[in-house]
Amino acid sequence: MNGMRRSGAPGGHRRAIRKFAAVWFVALSAIVLLASCSRSDVEQVRLCQSIIPALENTDSTVTFGAATVPENETYAVRIAYTTGDDPDPHWIICRFTGGRLSSQRLGLIGVETDRAGKLSDVKLHILRRFWLGSFQLRHQESAASGGDFSSRIGAYTLQQTINASVVGCVYALLAIAYTLVFGILSRINLAFGDLTMLGGFTTLAGVQLAASMGATSIALVLLALLVLSAIATAAWGSATERLVFRPLRQARGQSALIVTIGLAIAIRELIRLQHGAGERWLQPVLSDTIVLLTQAGFTVTITPFQILIVSATVLLYVGHTRLAERRSFGFRWRACAQDRFMAALCGVDVNRVVATTFVVAGAYAGLAGWTIAMNYGSVSFYMGAVLGFKALTAAVIGGIGSVSGAFIGGLALGLAETMWSAFLPADYRDVFVFALLAATLIFRPNGLLNKPTPESATGVGESKHSN
Repeated sequence: MNGMRRSGAPGGHRRAIRKFAAVWFVALSAIVLLASCSRSDVEQVRLCQSIIPALENTDSTVTFGAATVPENETYAVRIAYTTGDDPDPHWIICRFTGGRLSSQRLGLIGVETDRAGKLSDVKLHILRRFWLGSFQLRHQESAASGGDFSSRIGAYTLQQTINASVVGCVYALLAIAYTLVFGILSRINLAFGDLTMLGGFTTLAGVQLAASMGATSIALVLLALLVLSAIATAAWGSATERLVFRPLRQARGQSALIVTIGLAIAIRELIRLQHGAGERWLQPVLSDTIVLLTQAGFTVTITPFQILIVSATVLLYVGHTRLAERRSFGFRWRACAQDRFMAALCGVDVNRVVATTFVVAGAYAGLAGWTIAMNYGSVSFYMGAVLGFKALTAAVIGGIGSVSGAFIGGLALGLAETMWSAFLPADYRDVFVFALLAATLIFRPNGLLNKPTPESATGVGESKHSN
């Protein structure tokens, strides 16, 4: 018992969490810096490359060289290139209305080449109106579509698996948040989906602020927005525990569950009144495509941001697992999850452990919202409802109460959902997801990793004692 008191000394678990967060943040910073080392805006480079065939007036192959930012210019890109019928190097400069974080960063306001010089306003208008409006369609129609069917399907499946990895990471982060709270209180917080939405809008506000200040360092902005989103939702998580769950900890029935529904609606309506009911859009970042392979005319690609999200999520999961298994906070969390009354008798500050759990779970929801905003570029006030239920589905499939089960369940659900959309009617995707939930509850109610326990029949391990 004395040993338990020593491990529960004030500040011990906070130091462990701070150390883990610092190590994870340093690793994430290194990944972000590697992914954002290019000065050129990828989307601006793509748009400028698409202009070259119109100005060259040739059907020969265009080979692109280095893309750089011209000297003494901020919102411009210079691309070197050669054509198949002319080995001499040429260049084109495209000028835009904004930088990487601006919503108008793809507004083309000037084009200059080594052959034609600076294009007149009339030529520039014709280029924007008649060439850029249909270039992508013509490019897709002219792409090679032959090759072996089975090889093409294999490449297409691999591409969908890569796309599913980001979806799975979002579900995994949010499923872990559900699991942490349920594991220690045997309660479900249905407001986590809307906390994710709140993290997305916090990211949106941060992007707009960074753009207005003229920020150009994508790495610093991404890390700052990640920290800002995590802090904002962690604060909401702490307030939820203190104002909702702590007063209702001894209440029987579904009082806490009903209150979290009201809290979710309140957050949703607050965002709707502040930002409106329409979807808000962001320009993608770190979206340069890295070609992995080309099979039967189908190219499999991945983006630096996808690599960033998957790497950060795996690092976070591994670090959280080690923290839970080898650090004092993990010991105390498991003790409180098994029996809060006995843990309190052994010197564990139950209120502090529960409060810290809500802070960590809220931060995970914020990371999921940051991922959605920066990867998909779309946030809306209503996105949290379905997202939260799907993440809860992932937690149930993996075994709610098990962090490993939540992680695996999130990845599995992201893969299943993406594959359904890729090969079957997407309109029935949500029907499939919740049918999968029903099947899990019927045939394996404890999930993939959770084993049935005697307590599960009376509340999935809920303690008979409370603090």
